[in-house]
Amino acid sequence: MKPIAFASVLLMVAGVAFAQGTTSIGGYGELHFNKNTYSPGKPEKDRVGLFDFHRFVLYVGHDFNDWVSFKSELELEHTQVKSSNSQSEVALEQAFIDLKFSKPIGFRAGIFLIPVGFINEFHEPNTFNGVERPSVDRVLIPTTWREAGIGIYGEVMEGISYRLYYVAGLNPQKMNEKGIRDTRQSGYYSQADDMALTGRIEFLPLPELKTGFSFYTSSLELNSVYADTLSGSRFTLLEGDVRYQVGDLSLKAVGVYSMVSEATKLVTELKKNIGDSQMGYYVEAGYNILPAFLPDSEQSLTLFTRFEEYNTQYSLSAPAVKVAGTDVNEFTAGITWLPHPNVALKADYQWIDASGSPDMTQKLNLGIGYYFY
Repeated sequence: MKPIAFASVLLMVAGVAFAQGTTSIGGYGELHFNKNTYSPGKPEKDRVGLFDFHRFVLYVGHDFNDWVSFKSELELEHTQVKSSNSQSEVALEQAFIDLKFSKPIGFRAGIFLIPVGFINEFHEPNTFNGVERPSVDRVLIPTTWREAGIGIYGEVMEGISYRLYYVAGLNPQKMNEKGIRDTRQSGYYSQADDMALTGRIEFLPLPELKTGFSFYTSSLELNSVYADTLSGSRFTLLEGDVRYQVGDLSLKAVGVYSMVSEATKLVTELKKNIGDSQMGYYVEAGYNILPAFLPDSEQSLTLFTRFEEYNTQYSLSAPAVKVAGTDVNEFTAGITWLPHPNVALKADYQWIDASGSPDMTQKLNLGIGYYFY
């Protein structure tokens, strides 16, 4: 079935069921304008401004009763699918059965989002500052990261919740010096001889303070034609984050560290300069200035700045060599206007300093996004 026809069927089915009061539909989308205003060493065509309707997403959920439900998410990226080698895609991002036995324990089975960091699970455009998602949440945490498997979740007590999933692992044949983004299998005939364990725990010690800790670990031995020579190879990622909101001031910090056991075996077999470890973090501060002018408005107008550093070759072992562009610093400054809590208009400017580049790349980004459910 063609992707657009499939989406049409989903909408028709959802519409009929919604009338019966058992099914809900929703979605989000975002249009971006990106322009490299200064890109040293790059051809003139790299400074052309581009419009891109980056994401168009539809949610369909169904409650069978008060504890059994189905949730799904279908995404179209870059407006259309032209060919197999284009960046566009129609993807089933989520489709799982949810059994909520009680508040402390629930069970899920299907394709769902990996619980690493807070943006991978909740990335609607009204939930974060900046036109593009933070680079740490794209490079080190390959958002949007999804996989097929099973898992449990719950809230063990007020302010403490968890998720623990057992999912298909990574495809090590696609690992390279840029990290693990290309190793995601995403439930598309996912090889499952090597499974992965991933989880997240969140603490809310104060109403204005949220903290989270995530992990992901996957063997790299069996999901590969090099299984006999990759003995002991494993990828492990650790993440921590803090979000603090007091009045109109918001502060965020995220740190990520990952490591590849027996990386030299992967380097030798794949002929790729894979790092022994990867590291990154970002800190962000935002302030909503609108209450000073419209104290009773539901709107917000947030000025923000964000600094990021990430390195996909944080440590290396021979025969791997350092590759340009793997150690990056980014500074972003911008504004986010929410005329409604679920509608976002954004603008930001970025300075990007990548290893091996003669000077900083500078980018202008504009965007508009929405979310409904």
